[in-house]
Amino acid sequence: CEECGADSYSEDGADGCTSCPDGMVSPAGSASEDGCYYADCSAGDFMTTDQGCEECGENTYSGDAADSCISCPGDKIAPAGSSAEDQCYYAPCFAGDFMTSDGCEECGENTYSGDAADSCISCPGDKIAPAGSTTEDMCYHAPCSAGDYMTEAGCEECGSNSYSEDGAIGCESCPYDMVSPAGSVNADDCYYAPCPAGEYMTDAGCDACGENLYSAEGASSCTDCPTGKVSPSGSSSEDQCYYAACSAGDFMTENGCEECGENTYSEDDADTCTSCPGERISPAGSGSDDDCYYAPCSAGDYMTEAGCEECEANTYSEDGADSCTECGDYMASPAGSSDSDSCQLDLTFTPVVPELDCTENVAGCYVKWTIAPSGINAKYVKICLLADDTESDSWCEYEDSYLGGYSSGTYNYDNLASAQAACLGRDDCGGITQEPYSDDQYTLRVGPDVVASPSEETSWIICETGDEEDTCIAAVLNSDDEYSLNLGDDVEPEDSGLYVIVVTKGDKTATSDSVVVDVAEETITITAVDTEIYCKETIGDCSIGFTVVVGTTDGGLPASSVEICTLEENGETGECSTSVKEDNVYTLVFGDDVTDDVTGDYVAVVTVGDREETSTDEVDVSFLTKQEDCVCTTTWIDDRAAAVEEVALVFLE
Repeated sequence: CEECGADSYSEDGADGCTSCPDGMVSPAGSASEDGCYYADCSAGDFMTTDQGCEECGENTYSGDAADSCISCPGDKIAPAGSSAEDQCYYAPCFAGDFMTSDGCEECGENTYSGDAADSCISCPGDKIAPAGSTTEDMCYHAPCSAGDYMTEAGCEECGSNSYSEDGAIGCESCPYDMVSPAGSVNADDCYYAPCPAGEYMTDAGCDACGENLYSAEGASSCTDCPTGKVSPSGSSSEDQCYYAACSAGDFMTENGCEECGENTYSEDDADTCTSCPGERISPAGSGSDDDCYYAPCSAGDYMTEAGCEECEANTYSEDGADSCTECGDYMASPAGSSDSDSCQLDLTFTPVVPELDCTENVAGCYVKWTIAPSGINAKYVKICLLADDTESDSWCEYEDSYLGGYSSGTYNYDNLASAQAACLGRDDCGGITQEPYSDDQYTLRVGPDVVASPSEETSWIICETGDEEDTCIAAVLNSDDEYSLNLGDDVEPEDSGLYVIVVTKGDKTATSDSVVVDVAEETITITAVDTEIYCKETIGDCSIGFTVVVGTTDGGLPASSVEICTLEENGETGECSTSVKEDNVYTLVFGDDVTDDVTGDYVAVVTVGDREETSTDEVDVSFLTKQEDCVCTTTWIDDRAAAVEEVALVFLE
């Protein structure tokens, strides 16, 4: 057996020795792995807990038997495995830095450096650079201030008539025709230089003065040549102004040319203006007599070769007319009428019967007019019953008041009723005025603006308006000039009123004076057959009888329309009984057993439609009691008389 050497071990019966794990040592003769251990590390290494010694990394160092590595001071560096601080050193500086005793520091502004520099180099000339610049290429000229511009040699001042702002690399020229001093900093420093004579300053610079104007140097506007004088454009003084020959439409005066006034004319080089011939006119500045013309005629006139003439009656014209327009058939207008509204129907209405009395339910009640001139087609004609609200009691009378408004002889009437009827037939009638100092002339006031004013006259206007409208029916043409309306066989009192005949052609209307129609109610005649009746006790056939005539009809009513009633002392009717009709006589029969209850006065009450009539005849009924002995005495007026004046019946006790 031999002893195991250092850094190895063996157990019992071993055939050889086993080396200690990497990095571990042991004394010679070690009997197990437990005898292995880590030995102290040499300088440049450090002891780990489980791996033994390891080499110190870059920028660190260690001495013998070190447990850890020490970092180099400051920014110094060292290779791996360094064994002492002396092996730490500063690394060469990067470009943009330079070496100091404390290590690398950044180059300041306006300097630069390359790699491993010990100092920084200043930028050449006026160039600048940011701190940490690494090459001369990073040096540059600083931006120029306003008024300068950049060149290869640095900033230089802008010349006159130009300007620059901060940082400019070139100068901007002032706008056209504008100037500025050297070193100008913006466009506001540019301005227009005073204009030369013959020009004037505008927002866009100098501009030449036009014809007939002049200016001195530095002018902001041009001056007119004296009146009548002219000058070429660009004139620089008044001396360049002169009088030129007048053109057509002007004439020469001491002050030069002046324009010819209206209704005159002149040709070239004229000293005076010539008046237009006749009534012709021309605008101011006319250059020949061809410019003279007749002015368009006003409404109501028309153009002729001799000028304007008035339109004749029954015609009209509007502004600028060459001829007058006829109003048309049945139309009339005054001379000088200016529009078609002046044309009105010119008709004469004559009532056949000015006041018509009719009777209810009697045929032959005709309202008639004649119209002149004849020939009006009946389709244009209607006859109207004026509504109740247009009767005379709807007019309000105003004393000391005059109505203004258009009127003419066409609208004059000799009585108020006719004037009112005519006014009601017009949409444009505002009222009626009794003409001054005339008791029989009433004039309609028509037009859009009828205004009352204080005066000595009396006027009437419609003071209330109802909801009813006129009732109009087409007229019937009986002959060439007579038009009528038949109120019919069943004419009624409601048909009474004011009737007018109305002719309408297009938008033109003519209305006649009114005709008063009065429809009277039918007469109802009630007559007692006997005014004294004597009813005798127990003697039959005691009755009261009345005949009834309605209009011309005798007994035409049914019995139910006639009642026979007692007459009370106060004149009122009492108990009534329906009559019995026998041979057109309406009777009340008391019967065979009549008693003294029948004594009294009786009247007949007749009902026709909504009418009720009571007879004026009263029938006196007396009751006679039956007696066995009586003496009758009669007194005769004349032996030959047919009538008995008095019959006295003396009844004995």
